[in-house]
Amino acid sequence: MSVLWNLSSCDALKMPIIQDALAVLTNSVIIPHSSWDSSPGHHDDRKLHLHTSQVLRNATGCLRNVSSAGEEARRRMRECDGLTDALLYVIQISLGSSEIDSKTVENCVCILRNLSYRLAAETSHGQQGGLEELDGLLCDANGCEGESSGCWGKKKKKKKGVDQWDGVSPFPDTAEPPKGVQMLWHPTIVKPYLTLLSECSNPDTLEGAAGALQNLAAGSWKWSVYIRAAVRKEKGLPILVELLRIDNDKVVCAVATALRNMALDIRNKELIEQQGIPSPKLNTPSYYGLADAQQQIKG
Repeated sequence: MSVLWNLSSCDALKMPIIQDALAVLTNSVIIPHSSWDSSPGHHDDRKLHLHTSQVLRNATGCLRNVSSAGEEARRRMRECDGLTDALLYVIQISLGSSEIDSKTVENCVCILRNLSYRLAAETSHGQQGGLEELDGLLCDANGCEGESSGCWGKKKKKKKGVDQWDGVSPFPDTAEPPKGVQMLWHPTIVKPYLTLLSECSNPDTLEGAAGALQNLAAGSWKWSVYIRAAVRKEKGLPILVELLRIDNDKVVCAVATALRNMALDIRNKELIEQQGIPSPKLNTPSYYGLADAQQQIKG
């Protein structure tokens, strides 16, 4: 498994690994070692030993690498039965434990961040809903793409009805619990990400969680509207603003862009302004990202 993880860092081998090994890794390693599909009675017994599994760490590391191989790679991974469920389960059972800073959790978060990239444009669910230009608002494993274009440009009239949610009442369209790829964009995913952002000390995990929220909050897709409202409901805006003050440029960049996307919601914009965005530090990699977010939010 370590050899496969190393091989997955080669761009030319990423798609072959997905084609030949994705199903095997998911069904023979990820799901069994995460205990996601085990009976409830066994979950507590395995929780303490979950992230000491070297094979799970290596398998998630491999999938983390190949998840950055482009649109087709993301599509195949999203459609892989049980993969999203198992990855999210690993994150959920690590919350509140010493395992929250583990490499396995870091890998799982970064996979989900990559799979959250351009969801509205690349899934049938997204194509059925409202869709704006997303390129300037999204972030994948290669970092943020684009600047502020498309973020505060043409204004469109707000839709009424099912495409709006007040952040207080029950989520619309939740007759059945989300599963599989639906878990990537459902508002219930917000709370685990926010818990990671408030409790985790691993900067790569922080960057991944902020990047996932950044992706999910972009554009005018129905579920992006829900995500922005859910972050407000879960009191996530102060968590994000506070992270702008940590001494890690990659995290600050991801958080700043996430806040810029959150501010597409007028109520969020007002709350972020009340929190106060710290002034960007000159000659740091995060300067332009933070300055842009500050300008857009205050503008």
